[in-house]
Amino acid sequence: MSQLIWRVVRNRYSQAGLTGEGARIHGGRWTSPGYPVIYCAQNLSLAVLEILVHTDNKRSLSGFSKIALHIPRDKMHPISQENLPEIWDAPFPGPELQKIGDQWLLSQKSLILSIPSVLIHEEYNYLINPLHPDFSSLNISAVEPLALDKRLFSDK
Repeated sequence: MSQLIWRVVRNRYSQAGLTGEGARIHGGRWTSPGYPVIYCAQNLSLAVLEILVHTDNKRSLSGFSKIALHIPRDKMHPISQENLPEIWDAPFPGPELQKIGDQWLLSQKSLILSIPSVLIHEEYNYLINPLHPDFSSLNISAVEPLALDKRLFSDK
């Protein structure tokens, strides 16, 4: 059984959007720089919110693509809020959370790590290990331009 998840990337990165290169260079909440990982979201709207929260200039929000992925549920390792450190949803939590993702990547325990979203605790983000042996089991069903309401770009 598979589950549909989403990734939103700038158009210029749509071909490289599933390599984990951005996270390898910059790191993220759940992984340190040096580790390739693909950050995705349960819903397209959550994927857009993840972009919005990390964007200082809203006018730069044009020119994005959406990537729809079908992931195998049996290749997923979930982590619940109860099993996360108390600071898991802090705005700037530090390296404690990165160690969780780094250890997961190094263990090769699963292709996908399911974690609660900091933005909407009832929804989930998914980390995908592009170096995992099961990576080829992902099904990319669409890479298309993302149309966003122009009100998202305005300061009014």
